[in-house]
Amino acid sequence: MQAGLRGKGHGSLRPPSGRATVVSRTETNAITALEKLDIYGGRDPRDLPAYTTREVAVCLDIPLSRVRAWVAGQSNFRAVLAPAASASLNALSFNNVIEIFVLDELRRRHAFSLQHLRRVLQRLKTAFPSIDHPLVQLDLRVSNHQLFARYGRKLENLSLDGQLAIEEVLRTFLTRVENDASGTGIFRLYPFVTRQRAADAPRTVMMDPRVSFGRPVLSASGVPTAVIADRFRAGESIGSISEDIDQTTEEVEEAIRFETVRVSREAA
Repeated sequence: MQAGLRGKGHGSLRPPSGRATVVSRTETNAITALEKLDIYGGRDPRDLPAYTTREVAVCLDIPLSRVRAWVAGQSNFRAVLAPAASASLNALSFNNVIEIFVLDELRRRHAFSLQHLRRVLQRLKTAFPSIDHPLVQLDLRVSNHQLFARYGRKLENLSLDGQLAIEEVLRTFLTRVENDASGTGIFRLYPFVTRQRAADAPRTVMMDPRVSFGRPVLSASGVPTAVIADRFRAGESIGSISEDIDQTTEEVEEAIRFETVRVSREAA
């Protein structure tokens, strides 16, 4: 929704800290007018089917077979997550992306079984029965080695098996996401660019369902990483791209690196 309103060099509507941006009255009026448009038909953009299972697997560096099993199930176990559109098990929402990101961290770092993951989700759903996507919509926090979840005025202390393992993953998770200012849950994910998956890894690339329909973009400007990589493959220099979109060469290089990794994953 915010993509496309660019000043010189595709400047961000919400610049990163430390970088000043001057927005004219005309641009401000245009932004206000766009924000009033309901381009999602009254639906939460996080609920809309926007990704294939392959796209999610590639962006998050997760085996495609695992993603498909979690949303469609297999012969020996039922699905763990509910896809965005019941008519197509291959249509996943941004909410599903966040859920898969968290569950994969639990599996990757601590080898949680599917049975354990089901108990985690069931505990969250029992505590907050009106929430469809607790991993996305709840405000999850850790305090004194205790896991808390808040929704509205309700605060729940979640006592779960594997508490310390969940706490470690949650600490990493909270550095890779941002909640919406309205308090309705997560609206932004900063996927890992490399396989190191360090909590303090740069947040250069983001996915936000309100920007470029949730496709990976540069966090500071909203320019799609695929567009940057295409320009580089076409022979344009990093310096030229950097100057044109008014971003640092490091940010442009990170976008190209992200897309290069994506292409290699798709070819694998």
